[in-house]
Amino acid sequence: MKKHISIIILLLILVQACNIGSSVSSSNIVLRTGDEETDACLAGISLDFLDLDSLSVSPVLGEDGDLNRLQGEGVALFVQDNFPVEQTHCGAALPPDVQNSLDQVQQLIVGGNSNAAIELLEELIETIISGKLSTSSTPHLASPALGHDGGTTMVAVRVLLSVVRDAQASGDQAMENWAWNRAREIFEPYGWEEINMTDNWRVALGVVATAQSLGLSSLADAALEKARDLVDIEINRVVDGFNPCTSTESAVIEMFTWISNGQMIGAREAENRTDEALSLYDEWQDIQDRRAKGESIEECSGNAFELNETFSGGLAIVTGSAVTCDGNNWTIEITVDANVEGAVYKGSGSTNFTVQNGASGEVIIPTNGTAASFSFQDPITFGMTISEDGSTVEIGIGSTGSGTLNTPIGPIPFVLLPGGYTTVPLISQHCDG
Repeated sequence: MKKHISIIILLLILVQACNIGSSVSSSNIVLRTGDEETDACLAGISLDFLDLDSLSVSPVLGEDGDLNRLQGEGVALFVQDNFPVEQTHCGAALPPDVQNSLDQVQQLIVGGNSNAAIELLEELIETIISGKLSTSSTPHLASPALGHDGGTTMVAVRVLLSVVRDAQASGDQAMENWAWNRAREIFEPYGWEEINMTDNWRVALGVVATAQSLGLSSLADAALEKARDLVDIEINRVVDGFNPCTSTESAVIEMFTWISNGQMIGAREAENRTDEALSLYDEWQDIQDRRAKGESIEECSGNAFELNETFSGGLAIVTGSAVTCDGNNWTIEITVDANVEGAVYKGSGSTNFTVQNGASGEVIIPTNGTAASFSFQDPITFGMTISEDGSTVEIGIGSTGSGTLNTPIGPIPFVLLPGGYTTVPLISQHCDG
């Protein structure tokens, strides 16, 4: 019996040792910028809302090209590198005149003169939120926090929470309460406006951090949900856009970085699409290995077609080509040569488009060129439909009617390609590069 107990204790020790090496607590993550005052401010931001357990198993492409998991120290480094410090109140740089006034407030607090400190603070906050600050600022973060009010609210909140910290240190409860309540009063309406307006997940996450620091839980929850929604959009974008045949290593890194961002904040698509992303990576890595051996990648064959057609009764010749490596996403480049009443016109353009259900719909090719000594711009519409048997492509192409020829007397309406239809063969091609 004693032997069994010893084994159990040994197993518990081993499990605990593994946990110590592979997990990290939010209390162990220290956000630093190198600026002493900013780092003191960051010490007051709780990271408890981050999902570090999910982040610890998030995939990451290592320097050796192998796929690993973030785990212990990697989790802390990822948070330090990706948490949007610049979007929190701690990222708001304090102009010199504000810092000078704050120093005076601190001296008054230390001297026990709360009434004078509050009076000076009221004047300072009014100056900040009215935007009447000096234009110069002390060296700070590379990207200081700027909200929809130009950053004034974040500056005011940083000042007030600094006062809260000083008041706590000196035991001035009245001053601490006044500054705390004033900061909440200023930030709450701003925070709601910010998350309703922003399409940047980092901005929303900055609101989470500041709202939590002020005990505004409803605002923090709403801001976190907004950040999750925005990261979900990005995760879907990079996973949907990843092609094992054509994507590069930078696309792999981008895909897993967005998934890690999502795991860090509990975004739904981070969990839903991680397995799919890992499967795409496996396909991509297999293709890279086979390419390195010089093998032909049959599954990466795509399609292309070439244009060399005459339109508008012989007045215009369109040459060019279009190519796809996945059957859906195409790139087209064209050149148009026209000769009207002895005047020679030459233009070219390119664009990317996606074929849906065998047809591209209508896309615009922004074509530019020259006519004699004049330049012109002539957007050209382009549409294509692939035949049911996949052997040909029907193309419709022509000027939109919104082109202009740039002359000494000003721009005049210009049409390079009146338009028409043609059918060309669809060519199979490989995308091994």
